[in-house]
Amino acid sequence: MRSHFCKNAVLMLAACLALVACSLNCASQETKPWQFPPELRPSLDARVNLFLSAQADGRWDYVSVLLGGNRRGYFGGSLRFTNAHKACLVSTMQKLPMIAFDYTIEESPLASSEILSTPASKRWWRLVGEGTFQTATKTIKQKTWLTAYRDNGDWFFSPPDIDDMSGSQLSPDERLKDRKDDVDLATGPNWPLEVVDVHVFIDPTDAKVRNIKFRLHNRTILPVTRYGYKISDEHKEGSISFGTGAQKDSIEPNGTSHEFHEDYPVSRYLCEGDARIQIQIENVGFADGTEWSAPEPPQGKPSKE
Repeated sequence: MRSHFCKNAVLMLAACLALVACSLNCASQETKPWQFPPELRPSLDARVNLFLSAQADGRWDYVSVLLGGNRRGYFGGSLRFTNAHKACLVSTMQKLPMIAFDYTIEESPLASSEILSTPASKRWWRLVGEGTFQTATKTIKQKTWLTAYRDNGDWFFSPPDIDDMSGSQLSPDERLKDRKDDVDLATGPNWPLEVVDVHVFIDPTDAKVRNIKFRLHNRTILPVTRYGYKISDEHKEGSISFGTGAQKDSIEPNGTSHEFHEDYPVSRYLCEGDARIQIQIENVGFADGTEWSAPEPPQGKPSKE
């Protein structure tokens, strides 16, 4: 009886150990949300090779196709291409074609900028490694990256931020030009404050940023004690809001405020082109306790009342 019992116990223990081993093995084989699906690797490799060979052979029309309809930076943020943006990017790529790429796919919850519930087939993936680039006389190797994404069953790519440059390549005239005509002012005949003395210059350290200067003019006969304004752009992807009730910022009847200084990014890439800046007064408070708020713009556009 004891021998029979011991034999059953041994069999049960062996079965439990086998079940645990199977569970651990199955768990280790389960693809985590941030891991690249292995079944997609052959199609990705093949498409990357097409992207590289098209650059090596000077088939820039095909390179343009493989850029797809969207552009994405290393840390995320999708931007829909315009024809001018893509043409500029392709022209920049032609100066230093990437003809080979020894890469790995970043797989880490910290490396991923996607929402982890996004299906793998719809995610953006970072490819990092060593790229080989062709100059006029030689090839050079350096660390680089591509961003890959799928659309309608095909892979498309965003290159490194090769057009993310400082303003050093701009001419002195371009750097010093007052770009005040690139600003739209939301206003109306009955608005108590108006934006005046606007000046806009390229930031000397970053060609994608604009240094904005302006004042606010009180169009009423009442002292203005507090107010707020917003700076945004036509893309509606970000804004700067400012509000004050400080004594130093108050504006006398028919008076003008001190000069405000704001730095505003007008693009993520030079090839993207400048987005038109928009400045709008959002609210005004008067010394007598009355208040004014800007009317809601129709369909997200600045009010022109």
